[in-house]
Amino acid sequence: MKLKFKNQEFQTDAANSIVDLFRGQEKLSSTFEISEGPQLALFENELGIGNIINISKEELLQNMHEIQKRNNLPLTDDITDENGAMRLSFSVEMETGTGKT
Repeated sequence: MKLKFKNQEFQTDAANSIVDLFRGQEKLSSTFEISEGPQLALFENELGIGNIINISKEELLQNMHEIQKRNNLPLTDDITDENGAMRLSFSVEMETGTGKT
């Protein structure tokens, strides 16, 4: 059995929307290292260590508006929680059977 994959534009558009959301985020590369210390506890949980987002709330919101306009979606007014912190939970929705997996 041989799997055949098609390059489907709507899948590429969805992936590009995710990448474009974080436009302006600094790209870093380094060797992976875990060292004990007080800062480690800030970004660590049982799943590992999370990345740090250095993009501003305003840039993130502007990027999201550009993506929403491009996809004819209603604009989101705010991305902060009740304490003013950024909510970094985003949803990518596509119809069932479109090849998201």
